[in-house]
Amino acid sequence: MPGDANLINRNPARLAEDPTNESIGRIPGGGVFNVVGGPVCTNDIAWWLVEFEGVTGWTGEGGGTSYWVEPLP
Repeated sequence: MPGDANLINRNPARLAEDPTNESIGRIPGGGVFNVVGGPVCTNDIAWWLVEFEGVTGWTGEGGGTSYWVEPLP
């Protein structure tokens, strides 16, 4: 997927909405990751438990009509 980086968070929530949450990794635009769990829906976002380069955490699928991740064909 081309585009911006997507954060990997410890909990399935935006960092601003959960002060105990923290970013533990970053998936670059075009990065390929494995989905290992989810989805969990919080604050109108579907969160997927992903593994990328040895880091496992939650990343958001998108917001509104914008998608931040997409499946490989």
